[in-house]
Amino acid sequence: NLSVEQQEKYLGGARNYLLNTIDKILVYLERIQVKVMKMERFSEERKEEILSQEKEHISWFELKKGEVEDISSPEEFRNLAQELKQYWSKARIQINRSLSSGFQYRFEQLFQRMAKIQERAKKQLETKKGEGKDVGLAESLMEQFASQFELAQQIYNQAKEKYANANEGEDFQAQYQEGNKLLKQVHEQLKEAYGLLKQIIKELKEV
Repeated sequence: NLSVEQQEKYLGGARNYLLNTIDKILVYLERIQVKVMKMERFSEERKEEILSQEKEHISWFELKKGEVEDISSPEEFRNLAQELKQYWSKARIQINRSLSSGFQYRFEQLFQRMAKIQERAKKQLETKKGEGKDVGLAESLMEQFASQFELAQQIYNQAKEKYANANEGEDFQAQYQEGNKLLKQVHEQLKEAYGLLKQIIKELKEV
């Protein structure tokens, strides 16, 4: 058994540990709020929804600070530490899902925009071909673009599945990270595809 002095020293360290943990979480939540406010891909209504959730989380942790100060036994410390861990685990999942919905919106907008440019380029190519112009290189580039674009869409669908199938706990973290990796691949594929589109447009102007 701990002496009164030893227990007070232990509890003092426990309180500091929990308060520091809460402060780090609050800094993270405030940073997320700033990030959400700057996100152009979210509607104002969606921003308000996410910010409202963030405020709830902040209020919850602020209240828990008072409980930390009142800890009077190792058991109370363990119980509160467990409660904080469980709450933060669920809150983090909710935050990540909200942010990933924004990333998905951005990619869907990119796909739509590039598909429209592709359609315009196809029509222009057909017109030039009808005029008897040599569009062999443009046609080859168009095939490369179509292949690249389709691959990007396939990888994007895999990423969406990862996010949709993610559950709580470690499984969520693993699935979420896999989804993020796949989105990075999508970004690279779309960059290459956009480069091909620019070449196609340039070629069609010159023939």
